[in-house]
Amino acid sequence: MSTIDEEGYFLWFSDIHFDPHYATPRAYSVEGKCNPTSLPSIGKHGCDSPETLVRSTFEAAVTVAAAAPSKPSFVIITGDSIRHGMDRLFINDTESDANFHAIANTSHYTQAMKATGDVMSILSAMLKEYFPETDIIVSVGNNDVVPDYYLELKEESTALGNSSLSVKDAGMLGVLFSALSHDETESPKTGSGLLTQADEWTFLRGGYYSRILHNGNLIVLSLNTVLYSSYFEPESTNIDDPGRQFLWMKKMLEYSRERQCQVIIIGHVPPALGSYRHNQFWKHEHITMYYSIIEEYDDLIIAQLFGHLHSDEFRVGDKSLASMNTETKTQVIPFVSSPLLLGPSVTPLHGNYPAFRLVKYGHVSGGSKHDAKGKFKLLDYESFRSLIDIGENWTKLYTFSEVYSSDYKREDGLSSETMNSIVEAMEDTLQGKESHVLKTFRSFVLSGAAGESQHAGLDMECSEKCRDEWLCTFRSATSDGYENCLLMRRESREKAKGIMFVTLVAVFGTVCVLLIMTRWRKAYRRSHYESTPSVTGDVGPAIEATERL
Repeated sequence: MSTIDEEGYFLWFSDIHFDPHYATPRAYSVEGKCNPTSLPSIGKHGCDSPETLVRSTFEAAVTVAAAAPSKPSFVIITGDSIRHGMDRLFINDTESDANFHAIANTSHYTQAMKATGDVMSILSAMLKEYFPETDIIVSVGNNDVVPDYYLELKEESTALGNSSLSVKDAGMLGVLFSALSHDETESPKTGSGLLTQADEWTFLRGGYYSRILHNGNLIVLSLNTVLYSSYFEPESTNIDDPGRQFLWMKKMLEYSRERQCQVIIIGHVPPALGSYRHNQFWKHEHITMYYSIIEEYDDLIIAQLFGHLHSDEFRVGDKSLASMNTETKTQVIPFVSSPLLLGPSVTPLHGNYPAFRLVKYGHVSGGSKHDAKGKFKLLDYESFRSLIDIGENWTKLYTFSEVYSSDYKREDGLSSETMNSIVEAMEDTLQGKESHVLKTFRSFVLSGAAGESQHAGLDMECSEKCRDEWLCTFRSATSDGYENCLLMRRESREKAKGIMFVTLVAVFGTVCVLLIMTRWRKAYRRSHYESTPSVTGDVGPAIEATERL
C-alpha cells in the first residue's frame, strides 16, 4: 500500500495580463471602459490587470504561502503575462491584424516588441521582489508576443543542440529572454532573473526550457504551445515540429526516465477545446503528436498544467478509448495518469474574479518493488480569489478535496481517476436534472463570479444542451470529437426517450388489459349468478337466495 511520506507546495498563477497603462488613454480597453482615470486602482471587470492588482495578488500569495505547512518549492506562471493588444499601441485603428503581420519588420513591430519586453521586465522584477529565493517558471503565451500569436522562429534549419543564435538576433524571443533573464546588455540589471544562460539555447530557438527541482528528482518542462495554435503565424519550416520542440520534449522525457525523475508539463494554450466557443485550440497533427508522447511517457508525467481560458477548469481522458476505432481515438483526449488542469486568471477581463492556486503535492512511497524510490503526485489545491468590486479582499474560494469529497481519494490525488469520477458524477440525475456536481463545478468556473453565460455562474441555469456541451468539452481533443460526442449524446437521449415512451405505452396497455379483464370477470360473475336456476328450474328463488347471502 502506498503512503505519502513528504508533502510540498507550489504557487500557480495564470493569465496575469499586466497592463501598466490601466486607467489611461493607452489602456487595453473595449469601448473605452478601461480608460477613465477615475477607475478603482485595484482593477475592474472587463479590464486587464493594473499594477495594484498584480501586487495585491503577489502579496496575497506570500501570505498564503507563509501559512502553508512548508514553504512553496517553486512558482509557475502558465503564460499571458502581458496585457492584450500591445501592438495596438503603435498602429492606426484603420490597420488590420493582417496588414500588421505583413509589416512585421517595420518600426511598428520594433516598437511593439520593445514595449512588450519592458512590461515583461517590470513584471519579472516584481516576481523576484515577492519570491526572491524561489524558482519561478514561466511559459510563453500568445499575448506575450506581438502581434498576437505571431512569432518568427529564427533558427529552424540547424539541428537541436547546434545553436549559434545570439539574443540580439533572436527577434521576439530574444526580447523576452532579455526581459526574463535581466540580461544587462539588453535591459536594466535588477537582480537575478527568471531565466539563466543555460536556458538560452532552447528559449531562443522556440521559447521552451526546463527546470530541475528536488535534487534532480522532479523536472518541469515549460512548453511554448503557441507554436501549435491554430492561429500561429508565420508557418514554420518544420511544419510537423515547429522549433523542434517535440524532439526536445522526447529527449527530456527520455532523460527523465533514465534518471527515474518525475515530470510536470506546463504551457499556455492547452491541447483541448475552449468552453465558450468550443473551438479547437491546436492543429490536429500537433494534438496527435503531443498525446502520443504523453501516452509513451505516462509513467513519468504527474501533471499537465495550462491556462489561456481565464477560467477554473480541467480536461480528462475517455476511459472507453480502447474500444474506439483509430480515427475516433485521435479526436478524444487519451486516458493517461495525469489530467489537464486549467488555471484561473489573474486578469478580470472576462467578468471573472482574479484568482490563483496553492497546489499541494507529495512524495508517495510505493508498495511494490518496482516503485521502491517512490513518486511525486499532485494531491490537492486551494483556490484564492479577490472580490475586486468591493475592494481587494483576498479569500479562499474552495479546496478541491472538500468540494469534491465524494469522488476524491487522497491516495489518488489530482489524478485522471479522480477527475473521471467527477465527470461521471456530472451526468443528469434520475429526474433528468442537472447534477449537484456539475452545478458546483460551474460555480467556480469564473472563480465565484456570477457571469452572464449559462456555462458559468451558480445562479445561471444549465439547460440540457448546456450540460451536453460541458460533458463533451471535458473529453474532446478536436472539434470533430466534440461534434461526434454531442451527436452520440443526442442519439442516446432520443433512444432513452423512445424506450421510455415504449415502456409507458406498454405499462398503459397492460393497465388497460387488466382493467378490461377485471370488468369482464365482474360481468361474468354477475351474469353467472343471475342465470343460475333453482332446483326446480325457477330462477327467481335462486336470486333471492343469493341476495340473502
